[in-house]
Parts: sequence; structure tokens; C-alpha cells
Amino acid sequence: MIITKKNASYHKVYERLRLIKGNWFSPIKKWPLFDFIISNPPYLSEEEWESLDPEVKLFEPKEALYAGKEGTEFQERLLKEAHHYLKKEGFLIFEMGYNQSQKISKLSKFYGWKYQFFRDLLNYERVALLWRENM
Repeated sequence: MIITKKNASYHKVYERLRLIKGNWFSPIKKWPLFDFIISNPPYLSEEEWESLDPEVKLFEPKEALYAGKEGTEFQERLLKEAHHYLKKEGFLIFEMGYNQSQKISKLSKFYGWKYQFFRDLLNYERVALLWRENM
């Protein structure tokens, strides 16, 4: 949270933000619905974690990168639960692994989301923008 506060202050947006620290949706269960939810969840699969460069493993905490056996466990939970916390016209935005767009596409359809992917500078689909037409 300290880094988030520093970044928000540096970019002169701190006064317009309400930063909340918690476990998943637990701190916001009683809040009004949101216009959007943005998440930067872990997205490395077990296989990817095992083959990750040691420099990365030493620099980043495991819980920030490792998502589980498939690598999409956190995104699936977001897809399953986020609509309960969004306004009818709200959006869900999250980062995903460079090789996960097919999995995320299937999960999105299963949970009733429409989606669009955005590419990074290496031309990988890395960000998902999602919405539900019939919330």
C-alpha cells in the first residue's frame, strides 16, 4: 500500500482515490456498487513459476506472480464474483499472462461476460476489458 500511495501522490491523483486493502471483495461487501474494478492479479501457472528466472523469483514475492496450477485461478474468481460489486454498466479490467487469452475467453463466456483484449508492446494480449450486458 505504501508504494501505491507514493505512486498516486507522484501522479497527483491521491486526493481523488480511496485506497482499500483487503482480501478479495471482503472490505467492499457493504459499499455501493462500483463503476469499474481494476485488478493486477497473479497469472503464472505452476509450470511457468518453476521455470522462472531466479532473478525474478528473488525480486518479486511469489504471491504476486504465482496463481496456481493453471495460472488463471485468480482471473476466474474475478469473473465469477466481480459482477456482484459492479453497476449494471460497470467494467472489469485485469492483467493476464501472455498466453492466456484463449482460457480467459472461454471463462468469460462461461460466466456471462463480453470482453475485449488489449495488446502490450510485444503484441501479446495482456489486458482484458470485460462487461456484462444483462447484469
